[in-house]
Amino acid sequence: MSIDHIQLPESISKEARLFPLPGVVVFPHSLNPLRVFESRYREMFEDAIDGDRLIAMATLLPGHEADYYSRPPIARTVCIGQVGQYRRNSDGTYDFLLVAVQRARVEHEITPVRSYRRAAVELLPEASPVNERDVGPLARRLVAKASLAIPEFEKLVQPLEAGEITLGAITDVVAHNTKLDFSVKLGLLAECDPVARAETLIEERRHSVTTEVGSAAQSATSRQRAKQASLYPLAKPRAKWLSLLTSTRRPSGLSHQVPSVPS
Repeated sequence: MSIDHIQLPESISKEARLFPLPGVVVFPHSLNPLRVFESRYREMFEDAIDGDRLIAMATLLPGHEADYYSRPPIARTVCIGQVGQYRRNSDGTYDFLLVAVQRARVEHEITPVRSYRRAAVELLPEASPVNERDVGPLARRLVAKASLAIPEFEKLVQPLEAGEITLGAITDVVAHNTKLDFSVKLGLLAECDPVARAETLIEERRHSVTTEVGSAAQSATSRQRAKQASLYPLAKPRAKWLSLLTSTRRPSGLSHQVPSVPS
């Protein structure tokens, strides 16, 4: 199963269901275990599975808390995904897997006729690298750097060498599963040039190692801790190996949840 085989309908440019979450940036080429329990999002999900099964994952911007139950601001770049497996629970909530497919830009929000938010969006195509000869070495550098923090990224080596996955897919898999600053992740989602994304991710990794080495000079104890951190400087990823590019098994992972309605 390949995400690249999923075709989005032309109508998606006219209207998309928005599922905004706090502190979550979803990238294409990822498989996301999610849960909906608020009534507005249950309605959104039911409309999705009765229709085209598409949902636009949006990111709530800082300061959304005061207006959470209304229409707080979201990042303009979203990720369109398709609902895969799902389960309706006895309490009316839903657990489901969302296959993230493509970047899109919110043009404007549509006057709501349902309880959830909708928007007109423009699909954002992936930019083609100017020099194809630079893509292979850049992709290998990125995989090597990322594998130091998360060894599962080594699974990308074989399909990369076989030409079965693109540089863009690799950057999205790494960005989605790696702990990065919130603003960096939003910038990577908004960037349609895979070469630029790869260079940013490599630089982020280099900066991380440099910071850890500087801290290591303080004492023998801190040097030992920094040595360990230089190999595993990132927190445990939100979910294990979410890419469908090299695996079709259902992944395990945490459900993303939004705040419950206060009593």
